[in-house]
Amino acid sequence: MSLAHLQIMWSIGRLGRNKPTDIAAAQVLLNLAEAPGIPLTVDGKLNPATLAALQAFRAKHGGGSRAVPSIEPASATIRALVAAAFPAAQRLMQLPQGTASTISERDYDEAARSLNCEAAAVKAVAAVESAGQGFMPSGKPKILFEAAVFSRETKHKYDNLFPDISSRHQKHALYRGGEAEYKRLKKAMLLDRTAALRSASWGKFQILGLNYHLAGKPTLSSFIGAMFQSEGAHLDAFCAFVTSRGLLTALRSHDWASFALKYNGKEYYKKHYDRRMKEEYDRARADGPQVAAR
Repeated sequence: MSLAHLQIMWSIGRLGRNKPTDIAAAQVLLNLAEAPGIPLTVDGKLNPATLAALQAFRAKHGGGSRAVPSIEPASATIRALVAAAFPAAQRLMQLPQGTASTISERDYDEAARSLNCEAAAVKAVAAVESAGQGFMPSGKPKILFEAAVFSRETKHKYDNLFPDISSRHQKHALYRGGEAEYKRLKKAMLLDRTAALRSASWGKFQILGLNYHLAGKPTLSSFIGAMFQSEGAHLDAFCAFVTSRGLLTALRSHDWASFALKYNGKEYYKKHYDRRMKEEYDRARADGPQVAAR
């Protein structure tokens, strides 16, 4: 792991450039390093508390007690700050090890029986949500980090400072896909670990972390653990979620518009979720026999 997510690009101090994003990054690093004693508010403002914390950290780590006009981004002080923040950052960004265990046709059939629907209907959702694969080659579960959810979860306080991970409105241009989504997730975890984990959609069926209880898990931590465990755990979470959300009628009758409205949100039509699920259902049904609804 690294702290490349939080870069300081310009000088900070009484005579520094004092870009809000740089000050915010320094505030996060100071909090992680436990330099201020009392945590700083991450607001991107060079207030007296932030300036005092910077100067105190510099003095403690060999920079001398004399106040300096500015602290440069490549200075020994900043390097020491990153090093001091690293252990706490590592703990905040820690995630389980993935196993990338896949599911079988039998698993789909058993899930279909439990839901009293066709296996093709379950496969259709997986095909659209994650291209049918719950894990990446690295063994991590597939995710998408939702900046709009993170913005709501953190009461919009990071929108201006970290617009790549916090946005009042959903912006598809912010998605990076693949492993790059974990970089966005971990940056958010440095700001608010719980809000970040709640703001990603996880696994084969892309269930939002904030819906962990609807997915049959008592805690967010147990849900995240399940997402790293196996595609079988993803399937179990999906079965619990569609039951909790009242989606069984739509799934059984292949009413994909109604299903997508509740599963993907009111803007489902912009990415044609309903049409794509129908196409995937038709394809899966043509590929083999199905478990019939009872």
